[in-house]
Amino acid sequence: MRFPNRVGRWILLPYILILLLFLEIATRLSLVRLWPSDFSRFQDSEIRRYLWTVRQQKPALPLDPAERFDPVRGWALRPGVRNDRTGFHSNSRELRGRREYADEKPPHVRRVAVFGDSYAAAAKLSDAETYPARLEHLLPNTEVLNFGVMGYGHDQMLLYLRQEGLTYHPDVVILGFVTCDIPRNSTTFPWAAKPRFRLHGQDLLLENFPVPSPDEIVRWEFFHPKLFRLLKTLFSPRDTPGEWRLTTALLEEFCRVARAAGAAPLVVFMPIHDELSSPDASPAENQLEDHCRSHGIPYFSVRPALAKFPDAKKRFHAGTHWSAEAHALIAGELSAFLRTLDPTLKEPIPHEQRNAPPKTWERRLADVLNSPRRHTTSKLFLQ
Repeated sequence: MRFPNRVGRWILLPYILILLLFLEIATRLSLVRLWPSDFSRFQDSEIRRYLWTVRQQKPALPLDPAERFDPVRGWALRPGVRNDRTGFHSNSRELRGRREYADEKPPHVRRVAVFGDSYAAAAKLSDAETYPARLEHLLPNTEVLNFGVMGYGHDQMLLYLRQEGLTYHPDVVILGFVTCDIPRNSTTFPWAAKPRFRLHGQDLLLENFPVPSPDEIVRWEFFHPKLFRLLKTLFSPRDTPGEWRLTTALLEEFCRVARAAGAAPLVVFMPIHDELSSPDASPAENQLEDHCRSHGIPYFSVRPALAKFPDAKKRFHAGTHWSAEAHALIAGELSAFLRTLDPTLKEPIPHEQRNAPPKTWERRLADVLNSPRRHTTSKLFLQ
């Protein structure tokens, strides 16, 4: 029996809705069963966010006391962390280490600001064993401030530089480049909510900003459909060229912000895993060096110094991160490089950069920093 088109549509509609509802429920249950063993396979921010929300409802999981929610960067070190078992500490302004630094530099003292991820923060090492602390010990009349935060991408490092780093009036700003940070730049939820820049022509547009708090995510996550996000994740290839274009744009912006404030930027390639034992540069390292050279960005790689040891990968790894010996060697290489090239790092600042009006993302950052939401806290943990 054939129904008129209009009647047939009305009869089919409930069946389609029921089917979609069934598939949505099945998708959510399947994702929960897959977590946590296959959590890392999902590149989609919404899928990761859903899995994180499910995990927050499991009170047996421990909370890491070293981090807090931050509406500007997603998460940040807590001030005043004291872990005497590992030697991990943070000062009152959320920098790694016990030492406090005033905004104004002491007379005749040079300041170096180091930005990076967990390889700079080095949560498993004591304060004195990290390469920024060792670098401060090796360079005379120099203060080295460690802005490393676990899990950061280059976008968060850029925001951190603009938000807090420039208040210390650094002379040199180091960005520790680790290849695993590249995909973090393209997501709004690697394992917690974070902001993201999007390339629009030559401009960087700031998205997911201010960052929603964990309480807000848990409150509204149920209403976000997962079926179509999962299909997109499974059948959409990873946009590696797009990730690289965004990363290089962030590096250029990082250097522009540093130079506009009178600081000398320096991008340092930091090898991890197989890169430690490779006698030759990886494609990512070659791309990074070529880009920095062609855009006038000071560049240095510590890989050759580490890779010359025959057992480098085993020798310089302590678990998933560098050992204290690796940090010591990196600090020595950086110290020698800065001593050699320090006069050339201080390039004159072009007049148009020194007096350029703030960009759109900088104005949005200023608005958030001046709003009460900056001080929002959350009961849930970000890791």
